[in-house]
Amino acid sequence: MVLARADEKSAIAAIEKLGGRVLYVAKDSNEYSVTITRNLFNKEKGFTAADVKLLGELPNAVEISFQHPDTDDSWIIPIKNLGKLKKLHLQKTKISDKALNTIGTIGSLEYLNLYQTAVTDGGLDKLKNLKKLKALYLWQTKVTEGKAKSFQAAMAKAGNMDLSINIGVDKDFKSVNTVARLKVQRAASEKSAKEAAA
Repeated sequence: MVLARADEKSAIAAIEKLGGRVLYVAKDSNEYSVTITRNLFNKEKGFTAADVKLLGELPNAVEISFQHPDTDDSWIIPIKNLGKLKKLHLQKTKISDKALNTIGTIGSLEYLNLYQTAVTDGGLDKLKNLKKLKALYLWQTKVTEGKAKSFQAAMAKAGNMDLSINIGVDKDFKSVNTVARLKVQRAASEKSAKEAAA
């Protein structure tokens, strides 16, 4: 494993002491995923809003999962400068459109789960600068189907042809590139079927 900076190592140790988990993605990697939970085992002290500043000391975090019931907009602010962050799980948290101001600045983000949060149509445009975003989960939010589709179209027009958006069961809007690939595969399959029948 590559050595981490002293402040990064102490932040990781503090997060683990508070009940969070830090798992390296590979044996010799300095990149890791972080899960923030309520500390169920040590009832004396668990992760609180006062501890969120530790997240800003994790430059090699590629994934953060907030599984703490108190997670709100203020908990997101420290992660704005994490340049390697690719996946952010915020499902079933108290975040709102306000958090999307910060999230919209994390240009490395590829996956964002906002399932069962208070985000709305008005907040979605705050994510327009996430050019690498490939998966956006909006099920049981206040985002409408029409807004999700128009946001996806605007992102495609701006160059992000890989964004898929899920807003619920049977409401999975495939990316422009996926749809194009499926059309090519279908045409090839139909051509093969015709040739076989001839």
